[in-house]
Amino acid sequence: MLAVKEGPGAKLGKQFKQHGMWHLAVENDHALDTALYLLVIRPLQTVSATADKVSKGEIDLPAVEVRGRDEISDVTASFNRMHVSLAKALRMLDQ
Repeated sequence: MLAVKEGPGAKLGKQFKQHGMWHLAVENDHALDTALYLLVIRPLQTVSATADKVSKGEIDLPAVEVRGRDEISDVTASFNRMHVSLAKALRMLDQ
């Protein structure tokens, strides 16, 4: 059985245990982790990895796919615009 530590959430944890709802809290926690990974972490990892490649001189990369209409997609679209501008500027310097 899981021990409920003292702290701000201890009372809520004890209530969950008493009512047999602890497993629901754990399942919801896993669902939240999965959603956070799919909606925030993975897209930002993709932008970060592409930014790292661009910073090392790889400018001929495809644009990062923009999905949705949230803050993460705004950051991705901004990165893509910056990448295109940087590539154009570097090509102008080479001429």
